[in-house]
Amino acid sequence: MHTGDNLTGEGEGDDEVILVDLDRIDPKVDKLLFVVNIYDCVRRGQDFGMIQNAYIRITDAKNNSEIARYNLSDDYRGKTGLLVGLIYRYNGTWKFNAIGEGTRDTGLNDMKKNLERKAYGV
Repeated sequence: MHTGDNLTGEGEGDDEVILVDLDRIDPKVDKLLFVVNIYDCVRRGQDFGMIQNAYIRITDAKNNSEIARYNLSDDYRGKTGLLVGLIYRYNGTWKFNAIGEGTRDTGLNDMKKNLERKAYGV
């Protein structure tokens, strides 16, 4: 479940949240790839380095522990997309593989095309 798109970044705490209940994922699905991009980055002339206090984090809601965190403002200047990480099933248990690779992809279609050329197990 996606809690909504915040295009302004106003407000405290996490601006956008994606909630995934892994126990409810169809058993046929064995991988989930998480990506993020700047909406309409070309028209808006934006990259992650221009956005103050921008970050992505993965947390386990059961114990509220942070699994991975990427500081987008400092570490991804000039980048408009990010391959966050891959959640995958291994021997019946969900595992997380942090990727953290910034891209210059201008949208999800570009990200998809470029992912097909890479070996992330997608």
